[in-house]
Amino acid sequence: MGLTTEAHFAQQLAANQPNVREKALKKIEKWFERISVNSDALNEETFLKIWKGIYYYFWLCDKMLVQEDRADVISKYIHVFKSIEYSFLYIDTFFKTMVKEWHCIDRYRLEKFMMLIRKVLHQGFQLLKNQKWKIKFIKKFSKVLKNTVLDPSIDSAPFGLKIHVSDIYMEELAKVGADEVTKKILRKFLLPYCKVLCYSDDPSFSVFCQERCFSLSH
Repeated sequence: MGLTTEAHFAQQLAANQPNVREKALKKIEKWFERISVNSDALNEETFLKIWKGIYYYFWLCDKMLVQEDRADVISKYIHVFKSIEYSFLYIDTFFKTMVKEWHCIDRYRLEKFMMLIRKVLHQGFQLLKNQKWKIKFIKKFSKVLKNTVLDPSIDSAPFGLKIHVSDIYMEELAKVGADEVTKKILRKFLLPYCKVLCYSDDPSFSVFCQERCFSLSH
């Protein structure tokens, strides 16, 4: 039995040969665009396989300028899908991948993955801006975060990952929507952190969120 398309891409993205990896990263954009026309063509399992390949691709990506360029490319794939539901699923499975792999990232590679997270978060906010900050889409975005990197339970995600996302959250939102985000809209973006303050069983994370997110929102 042959490999599925997503498994084939994942294999190529994690290949030892740099030229094979680069070709796969370019091809995947057109594949995303083409296949997302069909509302039943993609699912969480498919995206998780793709993200596993992208994770190893980025793991093997060297040189700072190259890493930054590829992080831009990977994060901007959020916008290539024909359905916004797939865009949210792409973001969701990215964060699920980070939750799973965070403890495996060594200190030499941590900074570049933190950069990738920042860029994905930034493009997530850009997606919402493109949708005119509609509340229903902000709620979907918030739900993605609440179910992954901002789940209030102590064992839901690595502490360092939660801290990093929370540290850059308001900063990246301000970069994208400083002139457009009203107080009403801002309250929607703070909902994941309201849940953290209400239900988190990790006092240190709650204190950090209160100081980093709510103090910056005033």
